Amino acid sequence: RSLTVKQVNGTFNSTFWSTDVLRAAESYPVVFHASLAMAALNHRLRIVEDDPQSGQDYYVFAIQEHNYAIQGLRKLMNKAPMLHRDREAILLASVLFAGIGCLQKDLNQALMHVKNALVLFNEWRFWLQAIATRQGTAGSQGVIDPGWLLHLMSYFEFQTFELDSSITVHSWKRHL
Repeated sequence: RSLTVKQVNGTFNSTFWSTDVLRAAESYPVVFHASLAMAALNHRLRIVEDDPQSGQDYYVFAIQEHNYAIQGLRKLMNKAPMLHRDREAILLASVLFAGIGCLQKDLNQALMHVKNALVLFNEWRFWLQAIATRQGTAGSQGVIDPGWLLHLMSYFEFQTFELDSSITVHSWKRHL
């Protein structure tokens, strides 16, 4: 757990990865399976030169977990009515799928997941929960601090705009 957290957090708050994402993995099967896939791919990168067979085993496990996560994501996307918790799980899974794309050195896949997460974040007006929680007018309806997700989506938007100018700055930033 801590090895992958150290690798993925970069300049982003490690509490989000070591606490919030793990709490979400306990609550949301799609996040659980995506987290396992990401951790397995990360571990595979560390051992593949020393133990090619074990590296292959981790890769097979990662693909299986990634497929389970995709199946769970499809179920959530078709759920009606979709609750805040469902949307939170979908956004977190998209973040993890982007990380999986990066670990596989597939920038197009990672960028696609980030762009889709940004579209959903904007379409669902997800930032309103973060603002209400920060102002004390509402408690979190999910399992993670919505401020971290807002921060992460802001970071993604900034980073992806550098790669793809079709990304637009969303109106929610005026409310921060």
